[in-house]
Amino acid sequence: ANIKLLDIETGVYVESTEATAYAEARNPNSASTEAVGRLAYEIVDKFKKYFLIQAFIKEISNEEIILDRGYEMGVKEGMVFEVFNLKATENQDLDKDLEIHAGTPKLGLIKITETEVQFSKGLVLGKSKIATTGLLVREIREERKNEATILEKSLNKVVIDRGSNFDIKEGQFFKVIKEKKDRLNLGKNKAVGLIYIDKVEFNYAEGRVLDGRYQFKKGMLVKHTYGSPILVGGSISYGFSHNQKTIVPNQPSGEYTIDNGEPGPRTIETDYLSGYKPLSGGNVLHVNMQVRDLLSNFSGGMGLDFYSIGDGELKTWLPKVFVNYNIPLVPEILYLSPGIELGYGRLKQDINVINEISDQESDYVRDWSLMAAGKLEANLRIKNVVLFGEVAYRNLRFNNWKYQAKTGKQNKEGEAVKKFYKVVDDIVPYPDVRFGPVYFTGGIRIEIPSSLN
Repeated sequence: ANIKLLDIETGVYVESTEATAYAEARNPNSASTEAVGRLAYEIVDKFKKYFLIQAFIKEISNEEIILDRGYEMGVKEGMVFEVFNLKATENQDLDKDLEIHAGTPKLGLIKITETEVQFSKGLVLGKSKIATTGLLVREIREERKNEATILEKSLNKVVIDRGSNFDIKEGQFFKVIKEKKDRLNLGKNKAVGLIYIDKVEFNYAEGRVLDGRYQFKKGMLVKHTYGSPILVGGSISYGFSHNQKTIVPNQPSGEYTIDNGEPGPRTIETDYLSGYKPLSGGNVLHVNMQVRDLLSNFSGGMGLDFYSIGDGELKTWLPKVFVNYNIPLVPEILYLSPGIELGYGRLKQDINVINEISDQESDYVRDWSLMAAGKLEANLRIKNVVLFGEVAYRNLRFNNWKYQAKTGKQNKEGEAVKKFYKVVDDIVPYPDVRFGPVYFTGGIRIEIPSSLN
């Protein structure tokens, strides 16, 4: 059903809502009756937000507030009312709701603790002081119970004016809301910060500032969010090795006979080694994806590294994983990130004589190496952009060379079985290749929140 609310004085539809309901019964009439009843209840429940209960403060006794309406008018235990700096005039009908104009000062909040037929009792929440009878109070919409106001703020901590009295719990996240004005002076809410609640008392709570600490202040609104303190980022960086060890090639050393299976013994000359020169200078390119947890200050992810020595004569790439711990120097702006990395890469060297040794099965030798690294990053964050520099010690070394050839055996399908055979170092152009180990790099990272809630 689609229901519209009509103002009979103006002839204008002021609100509308939709509701659905269904029921099962032994006969159609009973089912229809029950469904209509449920639909009516659903419609009333949806329209309730447009008809907030109003009352007046009848009496004040110590910290207890007595209102002039009770459960006969829908007041229930646990309800929360806002107190306005507004009183009824002598000629106003107290049985009708009063119009509350924009900008009417709010003095505090009252939570109902006990209800009777024609009156109810409540307690003042937070640090508000209400000492005047006759003031107007109005029910707070349910969604506003998830909101609070910042009472105190320091660089890393905030205190909000609601606690366990509003079911605030440790471990909850709240976003800080800033109201922006457009040309028509209409409010537009914008989330500018994130806090994490780590201590809850009855009428206030304390939280850690996770993000946006320089954009909000005391008195601003915070709202509960199911969002995440995780930032997702992608980065690219480039650098060079410091004092890259010169990679010295082998020199011609006569003949070698190789016999590791098919095609049998092969004797080769090593004259080809005279064409290789020493290699020096190295560089690296990193492409990474990561997540950063603002709560724990850990970040981690995966990436690809591309290493090169000389003018690209020796080059390799490898996948890796990494984890960092972020130490703030200037919160949100400048921080250090020590971390570790693990990867696994392959390096190959093309050698024509391997064709002869392997009976045309291969023309290169290759080796695999574990890459382990310790590193330190310095990060400068400007909004969603992070500029960083890194120094790292990387252990990446290749010195166990193998080539692929047939074994002389066949599998069950009659296919030739192949394997990798170790080759003597003397016929490998660069028998001992070590990248780095010290690298300096610089790069840029883009970080965005993982959730917009």
